[in-house]
Amino acid sequence: MNKDELQKLYLNFLREEGFLGTLDEDGDIDFKFEGDKYILFVDENDPEYFRIQAGYGCDFNSDEDIFKHLEAANAVNAEYKLGKIFVRVEKELVLLETSLFLAQPEGFKPFFKRCLGILQGMISDFAEKLKEE
Repeated sequence: MNKDELQKLYLNFLREEGFLGTLDEDGDIDFKFEGDKYILFVDENDPEYFRIQAGYGCDFNSDEDIFKHLEAANAVNAEYKLGKIFVRVEKELVLLETSLFLAQPEGFKPFFKRCLGILQGMISDFAEKLKEE
């Protein structure tokens, strides 16, 4: 599948599920779910690779803030099978993502809501870990 076909596949699916997806400047798809923004990546070089990402900005005021975010990310990463958190210190950004390898590009459909659930759980657990002393 080329990029246009993948974009149409994802956008049509999102529409059928009640989401409003829009193309961003990179050709990936932005959409919102329960108030949070997500990015569904379109990779024409690997159409069987499915990836959704969420992110938010952080203020790292000290090395202690950075360490706390890294520690929380490591703890959550250890708990989730198909989720990863990246702390981008240089950009003051935390990225959370889930991804799948599929037999066919269309194979994401039965797993889509579970992927969103994984991301929501990771966001919640990450926030809880940050609150811990």
